[in-house]
Amino acid sequence: MSGFRFNFQVNEADEEMSDTEVSMNMTHGDGATPDVPEDPAAQLTPNITTVLFPVTVNDFAPAPGISLWRRNAVDFESTFTASTKSAVLTHNTQSDLLPGVYEGGFKSWEASTDLTIYLQGLLTDGQLTIGPSTRVLELGCGSALPGIFLLTRGAGLVDFQDYNADVIHQVTLANIALNVARRPDTQAPTEPIQLPLSVLEGLPSRFFTGDWASLSSLLVDSQGATQEYDLLLLSETIYSLANYQKQIQLIWTHLSRGNPNACALVAAKNHYFGVGGNMMDFEQALTAFRPAADGPADGGPVFNVSTVWNSSDSSVPRSILKVSLRR
Repeated sequence: MSGFRFNFQVNEADEEMSDTEVSMNMTHGDGATPDVPEDPAAQLTPNITTVLFPVTVNDFAPAPGISLWRRNAVDFESTFTASTKSAVLTHNTQSDLLPGVYEGGFKSWEASTDLTIYLQGLLTDGQLTIGPSTRVLELGCGSALPGIFLLTRGAGLVDFQDYNADVIHQVTLANIALNVARRPDTQAPTEPIQLPLSVLEGLPSRFFTGDWASLSSLLVDSQGATQEYDLLLLSETIYSLANYQKQIQLIWTHLSRGNPNACALVAAKNHYFGVGGNMMDFEQALTAFRPAADGPADGGPVFNVSTVWNSSDSSVPRSILKVSLRR
């Protein structure tokens, strides 16, 4: 049995993008969504013999019990590859995403902080247990703070996925390396540091890029079977209605069948103004989803969906959904 336990009750109750910055701007010249071919999913293997450019470091300590380091965003611009230069330039002029080109991974979004704090609360309350056999997947990871948090708490497998390879190289891997290499209870350095990726050797993680639609075929275990996870983490991924079915199919395919406590946690703003995505529509899409095979015998919904957290101090509401398999 997995070393993962998740028996919590439903609650009714930054340095990240602020509540006043929730309109995700999509810049395409004439404002229309371009016909951009989606990058196929691929597995990225870090070159652990390399050293990242000198990086500046921020402390990420949004709540008691959470102390992570993350790479300062001012480092990124000089290290982008030519393939994403145009996306970054647009990003720097107030566009948060370019569908099929850049999906917002260079920013730290506040739902990622919400989810990290929520996970810490579950651990503190004994409602979540992480162990060497716990398997985690973070989709649309970007800065990957929730996944890194569980990695530092002893999860046996934490896989990370982001659309952009540059995000994995320059943000995700840097943040993981910083937290693997740091000594406990040390303060973030005030001067830039060289960051050898050799600290990632033997890390229980894999890294994936590209579109969600073709990701599933890469998520396999050591025997070549479909990789199942005890916990799927999604932060700020529901801004685009066009991606709902891709995310839901991944949740259905990769949630563990053998762990009755397996679930996905989806953290997001309730509405993404200017883009169309919202929590209500995503929840309805989860309820309406029917797989091609292996669904419940009664033909009903395949998921149990509940809201487990709501923001209480924000002008722009945010929430976290728990999604588990209906058994």
